[in-house]
Amino acid sequence: MPKTNFLPLFEKMDLYPGLELMTKFLNESFDDHPEFESFKSELGLSSDREALLLAGIVLKTLRSGEESSMGVLDTYQWGIRDWEWIHPLWYQWTQDGFITSKRKNGVQFDSVAASSAFLQRLFNQEVETDGKNETHQFFLKFNTWMQAAKNKVLTARKVEQNVEDWMQAHPKVGFVRKIKDDWKLEIGNAVALMVLVDQQMRTQSGLPLEAICDTLSDTDSDRCIWKQRLNKDEAVLISQSLVKLGTSIDPFIDEEYKATPLAMRVFYPEIVWETPPAAQEGEGRSSVGRKLSWDTITDEILFFNAAEEQQLNSLGKLLSQSSYQRVTQALSKRKLGKGVTILLYGQPGTGKTASVMQWARKNKRSVFMVDISQIRGKYLGDTERNAKKIFDEYYKWAEGQERMPILLFNEADALISKRLDVERSVDMAMNAMQNIFLQEMENFKGILVATTNLNKNMDQAFERRFLWKVEIGHPDTATQERMMWSAFKTDMKRPEVKTLAQQFSLTGGQLMNIRRKFVLETITHPRINRMDCLSQLCQQELSYSTTVSRRGIGF
Repeated sequence: MPKTNFLPLFEKMDLYPGLELMTKFLNESFDDHPEFESFKSELGLSSDREALLLAGIVLKTLRSGEESSMGVLDTYQWGIRDWEWIHPLWYQWTQDGFITSKRKNGVQFDSVAASSAFLQRLFNQEVETDGKNETHQFFLKFNTWMQAAKNKVLTARKVEQNVEDWMQAHPKVGFVRKIKDDWKLEIGNAVALMVLVDQQMRTQSGLPLEAICDTLSDTDSDRCIWKQRLNKDEAVLISQSLVKLGTSIDPFIDEEYKATPLAMRVFYPEIVWETPPAAQEGEGRSSVGRKLSWDTITDEILFFNAAEEQQLNSLGKLLSQSSYQRVTQALSKRKLGKGVTILLYGQPGTGKTASVMQWARKNKRSVFMVDISQIRGKYLGDTERNAKKIFDEYYKWAEGQERMPILLFNEADALISKRLDVERSVDMAMNAMQNIFLQEMENFKGILVATTNLNKNMDQAFERRFLWKVEIGHPDTATQERMMWSAFKTDMKRPEVKTLAQQFSLTGGQLMNIRRKFVLETITHPRINRMDCLSQLCQQELSYSTTVSRRGIGF
């Protein structure tokens, strides 16, 4: 690392108004700028051209931040062919800690900037690290082991053992903790992931299945095992969104397995690996639904009858990361698919949708909430296309999520009801949509929850495809009292609340409406008799819900 303080050099360069003039500045006379030669030699740069490139990135960072890839080419009047030497340099400088970068579509360099640690070293500021981070050190060793295995000096099993030993010796390294504690990968899958991460970092590409099997196998039987491990329907790496299989538009070119942005961010957090736009948004909308980030969901206290509460809590624990991985792996081994499908049914306002939201929040899973009304199209074929689009969008969005999100069909009464006798074109479209959903649920890979107010009219084909079905009933008296006390404990005494709970049977949705009205009443009429006011509001809410026919709104 540099010993010289290069601040004077960059102060001279900064006198010029643009990066394009720096070339002229340096080419006038290198003899007048001996610090530039020191800059090149102390950093181990092989040519003036490389030193000019790195100095330009540093100056651009000091002036205004990152520099775009095309901006670099324009500045020095270089062409696209110059990427042949620029890209390997940027890769190496990223490894050495000189620069940070953003990647377009997870691979191509989109922009670069000098890292803050590198700037401190250039200007002789004390830093804790030496520029060779542990991830870089690991991959230097890893490449040596893989090359030795390719030349039959080491076996694939020995490479696995070397990787295992290194991880045990470095338990605090970020990617090691992730592999062992969160992803819980066995050593073979860990090595396969490392091969694809390194390939992505070095060459911006993936590897076909045969190349991966050759790399990781010593015998023909090992190759067969690896083909099974990386099968699209069985692969743990794919189910956890760490590896994806890219499709080839050329029939003569094999499909390639690639490390996803999610995996790349763990190994190289200093690089911004771009993800699909929907995955970058905390909250977003698609043409068929709405995407909600788990951290935008408000924490709520929900009340249920004892038996229902036990069932809902068990399902909530099932959706924790560790339990979900065990369940999906167990289902996959038994050829039962890998989808977790849940149906919540009961009266409006009993807490079905709210339960799903709290599962999402507690388990850090985002939610793709589908709007059933937006699926139906005006023209022939629109409904079927929209139905298929839901699952395509969900799977694409899931690739950029750290944990598998929840696909929520709220108020799914029309979707899962018995199929109709075809009398009109709209009936045909509805049945076609239901058939698409049945087929997608049969091969589903993720977490799907549907809520409905009516279950007696459910099509038996849908009933069979939901692994868990929970009825959320009307709250009993004990649950009613707990709900009311939570809502009104700042305004009422416990005996008064108990009396109200014995007089009225309300759902959570109804109680929320009453609470809002009660607050408004007490503000506008401070001296009002609160017990009488609450009794009247409860009676009005019950009268409204029993005399007015309306469509269930869910809660």
